[in-house]
Amino acid sequence: MAHYVIDDIDRVMTDSSRQMNMSHESRELIRAAKQASYLGSLAGRILLIELLHVRDVDNFVQSSVEGGHRFAGKYWSLSHKGSRVAAAVSDTPIGIDLEIVVPRDDALFRFFTDSEWQALGEYSWHSWYVGFTAKEATLKLLGLDLSAITLLDIVDRDKEKRTVGVRYAQKRHEVRILRDDDLILAVCERSRRG
Repeated sequence: MAHYVIDDIDRVMTDSSRQMNMSHESRELIRAAKQASYLGSLAGRILLIELLHVRDVDNFVQSSVEGGHRFAGKYWSLSHKGSRVAAAVSDTPIGIDLEIVVPRDDALFRFFTDSEWQALGEYSWHSWYVGFTAKEATLKLLGLDLSAITLLDIVDRDKEKRTVGVRYAQKRHEVRILRDDDLILAVCERSRRG
């Protein structure tokens, strides 16, 4: 079972950075992040430190920067959009994606096939973001980059259960839509069965 949190980046950076026992190097990393505008990624790592109850902050920060998505026997995933950040940890591989529903260029509606739109159930920006976040969370679970997103298909959506089925390489992955107002968080977690 995954544990997740969504928070405001500024709150995470001001509250958490003062509470943790960080080395000088980690504090300098936060200072550099503020200047380099990658606060979302760093704020997500701070949330992970809290979720994972990490004691060796420097080791965690270094391993996460080097691309690891596992720490202390737990899997983790991050996403950030605008001023919001989300982090999740699980006993099994996990991928999450966070998006803010904002209308964009209508040409993006062509991103999904007719059968995917049928599975999503309605032709709207809300459904577009549900489908997109479901695909991106699945990519993260599988360790694929965004260029592989066209290889995934939306195959079904259960609004009551708040799930979306995403198929990749003949396997269906179930994605939970945990928030679906103007902020959508999609979580794709590998089951213990495989």
